[in-house]
Amino acid sequence: MAKKFNLADYLPEGEGVSNLDTPEIELLPWEKIHANAANFYDVSDVEELANSISMHGLLDPVVVTKDWQHPGEWVLISGHRRHKAWGLLREKEPEKYAQIPAIVRSFASPQLGELALIMANSAARKLSPPEISRQAERTEMLFYELKEQGYEFHGRMRALVAQACQVSSTKLARLKMIRDKLAECWRDEWEKGSLAENPAYELSKLPADFQARIRAAMRKPTGEQIERIARLYNEGHHYDNPKDLQCPDGCRCQHSNSFLSHDAKDQYAWGKCYGETCCMECDKATRDWNRCGSACAKAKTAYSLDKSEKA
Repeated sequence: MAKKFNLADYLPEGEGVSNLDTPEIELLPWEKIHANAANFYDVSDVEELANSISMHGLLDPVVVTKDWQHPGEWVLISGHRRHKAWGLLREKEPEKYAQIPAIVRSFASPQLGELALIMANSAARKLSPPEISRQAERTEMLFYELKEQGYEFHGRMRALVAQACQVSSTKLARLKMIRDKLAECWRDEWEKGSLAENPAYELSKLPADFQARIRAAMRKPTGEQIERIARLYNEGHHYDNPKDLQCPDGCRCQHSNSFLSHDAKDQYAWGKCYGETCCMECDKATRDWNRCGSACAKAKTAYSLDKSEKA
């Protein structure tokens, strides 16, 4: 017989406390409570939180569940940062902070406990797009595992995941695109938060080799520059060193990455060369005013020689 699954039972009323029952606060030994191995949220920089707890007390108890593998111990569901901050205070005053206020929850399976952890963090934290993406991926996997355990779900999976993560289905689709299609060379920037969601999404729509080209051409491109070059690519400008673009000495042009960088940085349509004009034949590379800084070395040398002869 299928087991009914009601997502509302796991929607936190605040700081991870579910609607399943009226919680009772207990005092538990701090050292018997452990971080949840499934927790991938940031728990750094808790000194300020520790100072707040010292001054005002713990306004929201941590939420735990019994450790399935270690009797007499607990695993955190909500409050990893609070638990860590409490530990800092305990180092200075071990007797005063020996026990921490906690709410003990019980779950029919580890998957339900992890789902509660995810939904608690959705409500209590301001999550970055990469965190939301990891959260959504894990939530979807948990739902499928719960289906295998006999739980019955109503509605489309994406809508359920969106509700659990408290984001729109549209945003989830964008984040999935980034997760699946963003090239490896951009992953660190995305995970660190250096690459914003919109330029990451625009990059993920491009072939992986062209994403790598952008990375090689521009060391620290802005989101606006990435969006601009992505738009140019979708218009058919691929900066491929065309065979008919040759230097005066007959060598094929190898300046395509500089063309790409130039057009990404230039916000005006009339200033772009699209990688289709030789620098030696471009007036922007040889004029005295507002001269192009992305011109090839040969064009710059020719300009310098011309200036010397005129002088």
